[in-house]
Amino acid sequence: MTTVFHKIRDIYLNSKIPCFFWDEFDSILNSEQLGWLKHFLAPMQDSNFYQAGFIRPLGAAIFVFAGGTSKTYSEFIESKGLTKKEKQKIKLPDFISRIDGFLDVKGINRNREEYGILGFFTNDDHYIKRAILLRSLLEKKLTKNEDYMDEYVLEKLLKTYEYKFGIRSMEKIIELSHIKDKKRFTISCLPSKSIIKTHIDL
Repeated sequence: MTTVFHKIRDIYLNSKIPCFFWDEFDSILNSEQLGWLKHFLAPMQDSNFYQAGFIRPLGAAIFVFAGGTSKTYSEFIESKGLTKKEKQKIKLPDFISRIDGFLDVKGINRNREEYGILGFFTNDDHYIKRAILLRSLLEKKLTKNEDYMDEYVLEKLLKTYEYKFGIRSMEKIIELSHIKDKKRFTISCLPSKSIIKTHIDL
């Protein structure tokens, strides 16, 4: 991690403001839940870091944290599996106090309360989100064609209740479908039923 901080400082010394994306910062470190948090406190608060007992200047930087274990910011703050004493030990309150803002990025799944009595989502915005992702995935594999997807397949992919692994599940279904060099995506192109059941409920 010290190597990364040196890289950040090098960018700053070249008269640029570095922006670093810390993915899955809320993961386990050395068997300690949220063990990474304490390492960000000094850089976030005082713009410096520790190395071999010395305090080194970091310079200005923008840190973007993407959680891997909590679905929302409030869920991260709550961290249900930890007691108040444990949260203080791993410096969770100190880390939260240094956050300037947050954004909960919704995936392609929704809560059961948002699922209509007809067996699919009734919120048009949700369809649009899935449709944009689906189109992007298909354009990488299919020959250009305005009518390249069977309506039945399209409806199932857009209206299914849940993708078990979120975006990765939709990506995997498209990746394993037999659509190479084809102009139209029909039900026969889909992967085996066992593969589909791994990612969605049939």
